[in-house]
Amino acid sequence: MLIITEKEVEKVLCMDKVISVVEEAYKDFDNKKIISFPRTGGGLNENGGAYIILPASHIGKGYFGFKYASSYPDNPSRGVPTVASTILLCDLNTGFPVSFMGANYITAMKTASSPAVASKYLSRERASVVAIIGAGFQSKFQLWALSYVRKLEEIRIFDKNLLNAQLLADWYLKNVDAAVNVNIVENTAEAIDGADIVTTITTSFKPVFFGKVKAGTHINAMGSFLPEMQEIHEDTVGNADVIATDVPQDTWSVAGDLIKAEAKGKLSKDFCISAMGAIVSGNTPGRQSDDAVTLFESVGFSALDIAVAAYAYETALEKKIGTAINLLDA
Repeated sequence: MLIITEKEVEKVLCMDKVISVVEEAYKDFDNKKIISFPRTGGGLNENGGAYIILPASHIGKGYFGFKYASSYPDNPSRGVPTVASTILLCDLNTGFPVSFMGANYITAMKTASSPAVASKYLSRERASVVAIIGAGFQSKFQLWALSYVRKLEEIRIFDKNLLNAQLLADWYLKNVDAAVNVNIVENTAEAIDGADIVTTITTSFKPVFFGKVKAGTHINAMGSFLPEMQEIHEDTVGNADVIATDVPQDTWSVAGDLIKAEAKGKLSKDFCISAMGAIVSGNTPGRQSDDAVTLFESVGFSALDIAVAAYAYETALEKKIGTAINLLDA
């Protein structure tokens, strides 16, 4: 079994390749080459700590595996990231583990690549103004990935912690594109006003913005992966013309934004929730007009994690990165 540390994972992954792996994984899922199994998860403490275990099988690549991830909103005050995760990757033919790897970086890259793919297919092609609500650990990856699928001209950042917002702005200008107009705004209303793409990446249990988005806006809702969580107001959900999720079978059990909208009569369970894989494969229409409001509701898709982990493992083998151990040694 190959042990791959977080630092070593960073050496084998690049954003453009991960976006391609994620896009292909969506197609494979739609074509039944990937199976996503039921998840387990829940709250762990009164301060919002939560965990999730995500299993999946990648038949096309010959692997299956499990990702464990936790989200602890108070972690930054302890000097550690909000999200902690690992992946156990196994051989589909023998059942034996082939790799155990740190998955914080995989999670960040995958979590950013998924809405980047969604934005590629659901946002308007000329979308150039992005609002991001939440400037935590994963926010820089969100903006980085979006820069690969859309020509960004303006970025608006809102976070309750002004320092986090400033650090994100500085990082983007230094590492991605110094020519983009990056602004730190005082409230979410200012952030979303006229934005083409709105990304929410928080651990919130209540809506993070209010008011209507403009016609043609695409929303990436990234933080509501448990029924009790919520980032998007029920009125905004109810006004969406297209709603897509990464895992449609999990929609009504874990997607807090949609569950709360349905509970308040703003969204019917009869509304057609599209599978992102079907949209990527061309089997389901995505955006059908420039004025449509589209919503990508992400709840965590184990198939993408396993697809990226398989790529990381194979690349690490090729580059001779990682530490090999024999689990069968007496």
